[in-house]
Amino acid sequence: MQFDNTRIAIRDRDLLDVLDLSLQVIRAYLGPWLIAGLAGAVPFVVLNWWLLHTLPMRSTPADQSLYVCLMVLLVAWELPLAGAPLTAYFGKALFIQRPSARQLIREVTGSLPQLFLFQGLLRGIFFLPAIWLGELWWLMIFVAWIPFVSWPYLNEVILLERNPLAAGRGRMSSWQRSQNLHEGTRGAQLGRWMTFLVMGGLLTASLAGLVWFLRGLFTNRWGYDDAVWQFVVPAAMWIVAAFFTVARYLSYLDLRIRREGWEVELQIRAEGERLARQVG
Repeated sequence: MQFDNTRIAIRDRDLLDVLDLSLQVIRAYLGPWLIAGLAGAVPFVVLNWWLLHTLPMRSTPADQSLYVCLMVLLVAWELPLAGAPLTAYFGKALFIQRPSARQLIREVTGSLPQLFLFQGLLRGIFFLPAIWLGELWWLMIFVAWIPFVSWPYLNEVILLERNPLAAGRGRMSSWQRSQNLHEGTRGAQLGRWMTFLVMGGLLTASLAGLVWFLRGLFTNRWGYDDAVWQFVVPAAMWIVAAFFTVARYLSYLDLRIRREGWEVELQIRAEGERLARQVG
């Protein structure tokens, strides 16, 4: 790995810089972003359709709101697992121009036990009551504070830092490393999460509205039928989720730079690699 030859400048950034850089990264890696995003999202798109397609959506606005709330909760719960291929890809692409598909598959599958344990089962403790009740305010109370604020970068720790499940031999476990990384940053993470939440809602509504408008323009079908709720709205949610997966990864880099001086560590490791090659 070329520790001092990164594809982006390793320096601290504010939130707007992170979002702007996310767009630039996606533009530069549009093909891999689409492929990795689809690889992670498609299984959950099918699962969510199977779980929710029988719900009534035309009866009343309350039915439509319930459907959207349940879809939001499911996407938010599934996002760490669905975003794992994207996180693994950009974690490598930062240092390696073209990481192989075999390498990425091996690393993602090797991390699946911890991802299922922490991001599936543990997060499910907070999501299941909200999904069962179908109320969005449960999302605000439980989901916002616990998974998204207390350990927002646990995916990056598991996939990229490769800590073991249990501590041993001088190495922290993934959970210990996550707690150490996030310590003292909960207030900042809450503010960042609220910004992402508002922007994500606006972007999702804009994308869904654009598709609805284009469909009406070309087909003269202006109603909000089942196709809009079952296909257009979820597609918009997953596109926005893929964008914020990149933003979350870049936010993780920013946190490591601010808390740990990661850019200095990379320079030292690069010098060590060069010295080792010269001696060898």
